[in-house]
Amino acid sequence: MWAEHIGELRCPACRGELCSAVQAGWIDSGELLCPGCGQRFQISAGVPRLFCGAAAGSIAVDPRTRESFSFEWLRYPVTTPEEDLFTLLALTGVQPELYKQVRYSNLFAHQPTTQDLAACDASAFARGRVVELGCGMGKYVAVVAKGGATVAVGLDASAAVERAATLCREHRNALIVQGDIFRPPLSGGYDLAYSVGVLHHTPDARAAFLCAASLVRDGGELAVWLYPRSPGLPSRAVEWYHDRVARALLSRLPHRTLERICGWLGRLTVVKSRWRARGGGWRQLARLLNVLAVGEHHDPGVAAFLNFDWYSPPFRSRHTVDELGLWYAEAGFDSLRVLPEPVSAIGRRKVMAPPPPGTASIGPAGGKPVPAFPGC
Repeated sequence: MWAEHIGELRCPACRGELCSAVQAGWIDSGELLCPGCGQRFQISAGVPRLFCGAAAGSIAVDPRTRESFSFEWLRYPVTTPEEDLFTLLALTGVQPELYKQVRYSNLFAHQPTTQDLAACDASAFARGRVVELGCGMGKYVAVVAKGGATVAVGLDASAAVERAATLCREHRNALIVQGDIFRPPLSGGYDLAYSVGVLHHTPDARAAFLCAASLVRDGGELAVWLYPRSPGLPSRAVEWYHDRVARALLSRLPHRTLERICGWLGRLTVVKSRWRARGGGWRQLARLLNVLAVGEHHDPGVAAFLNFDWYSPPFRSRHTVDELGLWYAEAGFDSLRVLPEPVSAIGRRKVMAPPPPGTASIGPAGGKPVPAFPGC
């Protein structure tokens, strides 16, 4: 991490500011101290490791989830930077006109054309301080940093932060942090926060959402994408099988064993994608493969990754737009804009009156009062 980003960090135990003996340049290894409570945290491989013991009865990211995503993001190849830009813009809604310029039926199966990519404007992320909750291997943080954010922060609980730090090293405005979303070790007051495909893998998606929302300044925005509840009986039957039978078994397998299984499932995903592209009766045959292979992609490596991502996490919840809307309202957001990809939305935090004199705040002056994080 770059020393100038230390001000973005907070002690996950007491919310105090952290300090380091190193005042300038890149810090590959070292130590951070919290003067308030005396806790010390390590920096290794360029990443501050800001975990602390969870209080009894509090919520925390499950260790199995951390292990699952550590293996996944350190192991699998992923999509191109151009595809990452297109997907992130579509999932966050920060470039609203994109939906009028590009047409697709399935975002995650869509291969952006040259014309699609020409419509993408990375500068849509040049909106001050931006944070991603659940950054994985950092591909979206790199997009945001390249787009011109003042600082692009990525928080993740898994060891994938090491890959993220390497990927983002060339961007001096990028900061990768390892920590728990239920005790976010960040200063808050962000202009934009986003979390795509992450909150539903926690023990309590609503509580995780409220923690993410607490990091946004008054007038700032929060964009979220969650797994949707399937409409119709056939889809729900497949959903039940995946959640209660297949994933219940596969998520308990050793990761390397599951990796081999998902290699074969990835090949079925490629076949399914080809059949769907043919149309007609082939689409019906493709639906039959949904019971085994998930997602759509023509690259076997990416298809294998999609299957591993689906079957390995121990937690996966599904949600509705109405439910998400209630969460935004609870967190003090309005101007909610529901996005085309279910279930996704972006909302703006209401601008509140300044806190009373003497009230502690997070982020820049005028930010919202320090919250009681649901995970504490």
